[in-house]
Amino acid sequence: MANANVTTATKIKVFNQAKRLGDIAKVANKTGYSSSMVSRTLNGQRNNEFIVESAYKLVSRRKAATA
Repeated sequence: MANANVTTATKIKVFNQAKRLGDIAKVANKTGYSSSMVSRTLNGQRNNEFIVESAYKLVSRRKAATA
């Protein structure tokens, strides 16, 4: 798996830099957790690797914005 060497902290950082309006809700719907739990996890207040991995996959497929 290509993401095996990426740390949880790095995944959270990548998500927070690339997130868009509605991404927390998308991750919550995909994982079955509440949007509050997803938000707290991605802010570093909770620990849930399943949420972090789902969020990372959501934004890692996006192309970088060009100026």
